[in-house]
Amino acid sequence: MLNINSKGYRALELKRPLYLAFIIGSSFSAAFAQANFSREVQQIATSVQSISGVPALAIVAVNSEGVIGTGAAGFRRAGASDPLRIADAFHIGSVTKPITATMIGKLIEQGRLSWDSNPAQVFPEWSDQMDPALRTITLSQILAHQAGIGPFTEEKELKALPRFVGVPQQQRRQFAKYLLTHKPAVMPGTQFLYSNAGYALAAAMAEKVMRSSWEALMKNYVFIPLKMTSVSIGWPAKGKADAPWGHELNGDRWVPSDPNGKYQLGPLLAPGGDLSMNAANLGQFLLSHLRGLLGENGLLRAETVKKLHQQYSSLHKEALGWDLDDSISIKTGSAGTFFTLAVVAPKRDLAFAVLLNANDEKTAFATAGVVMKTFAVGTPASRSEFKRQTVSSSE
Repeated sequence: MLNINSKGYRALELKRPLYLAFIIGSSFSAAFAQANFSREVQQIATSVQSISGVPALAIVAVNSEGVIGTGAAGFRRAGASDPLRIADAFHIGSVTKPITATMIGKLIEQGRLSWDSNPAQVFPEWSDQMDPALRTITLSQILAHQAGIGPFTEEKELKALPRFVGVPQQQRRQFAKYLLTHKPAVMPGTQFLYSNAGYALAAAMAEKVMRSSWEALMKNYVFIPLKMTSVSIGWPAKGKADAPWGHELNGDRWVPSDPNGKYQLGPLLAPGGDLSMNAANLGQFLLSHLRGLLGENGLLRAETVKKLHQQYSSLHKEALGWDLDDSISIKTGSAGTFFTLAVVAPKRDLAFAVLLNANDEKTAFATAGVVMKTFAVGTPASRSEFKRQTVSSSE
């Protein structure tokens, strides 16, 4: 489960959710009334927010023809009267990872990197200092969490680091050198070990070969081509008065988390978990992957998209940035105060995301079940249906 220790540091990723079997087992058809679906998504969002008590949530669903529905309900901050807008951004946590992997896929298509690129090739100036086991780990291994890189999901790991200085790109380069010149957490290729640091290393490799920052590479290779204009790094309300706050549960009450407070993820964790965006922009990203899995070239060639969604090895049902369950790719993201669930189901010609401004895994997965059930029956979700699905998902 997501770690929230007594000192307040939140890990960026949950273990494989227990609710996946419920979602995959929900029967639904891709043949729904597209003209009516947008209204149904809004009804689901309104119903979920009212029944669950989560401060706010947004939903986006797409098929290969485009965006078929969005919905938003609730309030930007618990206890305030400012309603959520459909264009509001949410922090997506580790759903950042498949977006970073997509940018790297673009560089591979251009021949600047390969899936087999290794640290010794990219950083030859450090090769003699690297731990021998880490010199030849591949970019694919890193993105699939099988390169032996330590997790860096706990505050104690981050506090043990030396102080890195300079702009974000320089800090990630220093972090990459630190990782590569220390022993791996486990021997590469022997087990799955979820790692936020691995995505910092992958980003640093991209930065080195491109002589550009991860921030600029993401903008130029993903956000601009997909017209993802709402994207920012960090909490969506940091330095802004008109954006959602994240929330943590205190007893039975959602408590707002100050976006300008001490808890910030920072440049080392950004490539693996610090993007914010609105539902529509996340939908555009999911649409590009859905179309690619259906054989259509777009931002990436179809073969590259399929590579990103292909199980890397028998060690774990993990692709490059995605968790897998049969033919469905799933990614969850939470840094403790928001929660995002992204699903790509090519055999159903469907992709969707549920974004909450609270760390509420249960509501996110129950909502996904209602969305899928709605596709099957073609009727708006009801309050009783949401209650039934919520109970089912918690059993």
